[in-house]
Amino acid sequence: MTSFAADGCCRVYCRCAILERLLPLQEHTVPDEQTGALGDVEIVLVADNQVITAYEMKDRVMARNDVDQGIAEGAKILAKGR
Repeated sequence: MTSFAADGCCRVYCRCAILERLLPLQEHTVPDEQTGALGDVEIVLVADNQVITAYEMKDRVMARNDVDQGIAEGAKILAKGR
């Protein structure tokens, strides 16, 4: 069983869980590419602080182009070995 604290860190009650932590939200005044962020919301592994999940937020309805752009950006990150 796992529960989540207000600070975004999870508390684990079994040995099989993967510890994850939500990074603090940052001001969004420049593109993610300039800040080095993988998305608007990032979740990291507690053990090594590596981003394992990233979410991109939009204030409009998502279009097919948004999905295609996200896939292309993810492929670039994987190619760099990040």
